[in-house]
Amino acid sequence: MTRLPSVTGKELIAVLRRLGFVVTRVKGSHHLLKHPDNARLRVTVPFHRGDLDRRTPRSIVDQAGTWSGRIPADAPDNAREADCEFAFK
Repeated sequence: MTRLPSVTGKELIAVLRRLGFVVTRVKGSHHLLKHPDNARLRVTVPFHRGDLDRRTPRSIVDQAGTWSGRIPADAPDNAREADCEFAFK
């Protein structure tokens, strides 16, 4: 299993948004994101100060579903492959 670098909740939300997820609500310091194409894909991202625990992004990516490992070239916001490379197995 690849070791992931430290990321913040803000960075993780940015990656998920580029992959099509939308923030549907915020409760306290946790953001709930859903994917519009599949209502079963939903994740909760803690939006705390500082970096997330190293296991948290892996768990969130697992909950969000399996992807090929890269952001598609036609993804919004001119996302680059390296932008979310940390988030995949």
